[in-house]
Amino acid sequence: MSGNHNKLPHKESAFLDDKQAQEFLAIVLKEEDIRVRASFILLLFTGMRKGELCGLRWSDIIDDTQIIHIKRASQYIVKKGVIEVPTKNRSSVRAAKVPLFVIETLTEYRVWWNSQKLIY
Repeated sequence: MSGNHNKLPHKESAFLDDKQAQEFLAIVLKEEDIRVRASFILLLFTGMRKGELCGLRWSDIIDDTQIIHIKRASQYIVKKGVIEVPTKNRSSVRAAKVPLFVIETLTEYRVWWNSQKLIY
């Protein structure tokens, strides 16, 4: 018997076509909560995984070049909490160039984030 009998079959990723992406973006842009809006815009324009989004740091975002570096992920582990982990595999470390409005959305989110730090 092969040692791979417990391995789950590979599942192909599903992607939005151009029309679906435009419809999704139109809905997301109407979202008032900047946390939700920024998250979905980043997921749409970078292709990053949810854990990679949670592992993103401000230092990974280079405003003047509109590049976002994807270097790590965050993962929840029972009894340990949220920990930082490497990306899924070596080829998952990458950079994504995004449109200026994505950077502007992140700037808006950062202003909100900084205001929340002052409250607490």
